[in-house]
Amino acid sequence: MKIKVYGKVNLSLSILGLKGGMHLLDSLMINAPVYDTVSLSKRKDKEVFISYKGGEVFENDNALKAGKAVVAEYKTNGANIRIAKGIPIGAGLGGSSASTAGVVKAMEKAYGFKASKEFLLSLGSDTNYMYHGGAKRIKGIGEIIEDISLPKIYVAVAHDNRLKVSTKECYKLYDKVGGDNIGTEGFIKTLNNPKNALSRSAELLCPQIKDLTQMVESAGFRGALLSGSGSAVFGYSVSKNEFKDGLNKLKQITKNHKSIRIYW
Repeated sequence: MKIKVYGKVNLSLSILGLKGGMHLLDSLMINAPVYDTVSLSKRKDKEVFISYKGGEVFENDNALKAGKAVVAEYKTNGANIRIAKGIPIGAGLGGSSASTAGVVKAMEKAYGFKASKEFLLSLGSDTNYMYHGGAKRIKGIGEIIEDISLPKIYVAVAHDNRLKVSTKECYKLYDKVGGDNIGTEGFIKTLNNPKNALSRSAELLCPQIKDLTQMVESAGFRGALLSGSGSAVFGYSVSKNEFKDGLNKLKQITKNHKSIRIYW
């Protein structure tokens, strides 16, 4: 069987404090136009093996941990799993969480159990959202997920494969320098002037992100924003024609930057 799990972009991201050493968030998320594909075949023993179509190797592989956790928690047999990574790594698009959620969803279909919210959260704070996808408001450490009614939103993602930001370091720096938070209720009504509380610390850790953001902004989308802790930046529109114009401009702006790839 094959499972597709889409990445995410944060249309807004506010940090409301700390609880037990974890940052409390209020974020509006939608799917990114890029996905991982998880293929699975069942085993007769309890072993879990994961390989990647692109030959990637990850230290402390979260997808492998998820597969082993499923076997332990739900008493299933193991699986041979192959993942085709479509979501770029270290981009703030939820790539690791998408693969993790994809493994859980594939094993659910194979073995007929239903993963609990508590189990999903034990695999990572974004895994609960990646498992569900769609337009959602995420609160707390990822345990509160609310369905949100939004108009059709068109998204283009710009990712420069030279740029990397450590999520851990980004949050750590945020605690020192702060960032721009947003009233989520007001933003949902207008979808204007998006804010990501992590943008300031991400740009301090990787100043080239500011250049990428300016490229996306200059394309004329309704809004442009860093996703998560970066390093990808996305532009969005609620008008299809405005989006097409912005996408074409963004392609022209970035055409001489060989390290930048556009997803839409």
